[in-house]
This record gives sequence, C-alpha cells and structure tokens, in this order.
Amino acid sequence: MKKLIPSFLLLFLLAGCATFYRPIKPSEIGFPPPEINADFSYSLKFDPLLKAGNPRFAKKEEKTSISVVALKITNNSERDLTVGKDILFYLDHREIVALEPIHAASQLALGSAGYMLYSLLFLYIRNDNKETVIPIGVPIGLGNLIVATNTNNKLEQELVSQNIIYKTIKPNETIYGLAAFRDIKYGKLTLKTNEN
Repeated sequence: MKKLIPSFLLLFLLAGCATFYRPIKPSEIGFPPPEINADFSYSLKFDPLLKAGNPRFAKKEEKTSISVVALKITNNSERDLTVGKDILFYLDHREIVALEPIHAASQLALGSAGYMLYSLLFLYIRNDNKETVIPIGVPIGLGNLIVATNTNNKLEQELVSQNIIYKTIKPNETIYGLAAFRDIKYGKLTLKTNEN
C-alpha cells in the first residue's frame, strides 16, 4: 500500500495540473469546401481550439457561450474588401458582430488562482522516530500558476495576431484568421457582402 501512495499522489497532481497551449494556426487547417458569394468565397471551421488540442479552452467556450471560429476568405471581386465593413457576419438572418480578441481571451482564460491551493500539500517523512515535513505544494502551485498564465497569454496573442476582423483582402487574395462570437451554437453562421 505504501508503494501505491506516491503513484496516487502523482496521478492527483497530474490531473489538476495546468496545460500548455497548442496554437490553432488557421492557415494550416483543412477547411471544408467554400461557400461562394458574388464578391467572395469563404470557409468556416468550428471548434478549432478543441481540434488543435486545447480541451480546457473548449470547455470554457461551452461555459461562456463564446465560440472561436477559424475562417478562410478569398476575394473574387476587383476591389478591396474589408472584413467587418464590406463583409459582414450573420447568424441566420440577423447581423452579428465579433468580439474583440482581448475580451474573448479574458473570458476564455483558465483560472489560475486555484493552483495556489497546492501550497497546502506537505510530504511527511518519518525515519527513526524523526519526522521531516517537506512543503511540496508550493513549487507545484507556483509552477502551475506560471504555466496557466503563460497558456492564457498565448491564447490572447493568437486571437490578437490572427484576428480576421478589419483585415483588408486584395482582389484574388485569400486570407486566414480567427474570430470569436457569443451565442452562435444554435444558428447558422454566414458571411454576406454589405449592400449599403
């Protein structure tokens, strides 16, 4: 039984540990066949955080009703098109606006304060009626806090650097990027040309 205790402790620590961020890289995603409009064509890929290997961020998407979407847009017209100005987003027949990347990242951020609860973990070693107490939880908690903060920062950096909103697409150019929306799970997300 004593030999099993370290294994259970290690399993407990690994189960609660912070995770590293795996980038989405929109330009490397396999997109479905495009939807074709008069001026542009586009493809959407839902759940890119989960597909990139970030299940904890995917769970936060569910909890916050925020969805990160990867997009591929090709300009088929003879003029520049700007996403969010000339190309608009619709959920069913209602126009919607993407969230600011920093706001989306803050809503999806993994909690980090809870990792300091590891500081309550101590290892007791008894040898020849002498007991040694080792505060093993402090470095574990600090390590997890650093990893969680770094992971959240990397998500924010990717959402900002890959933000497709307000990007201008030249004629015959294809761009890739990300956008985050709230409450789009139960409708059809489409892109349309601004007719105004």
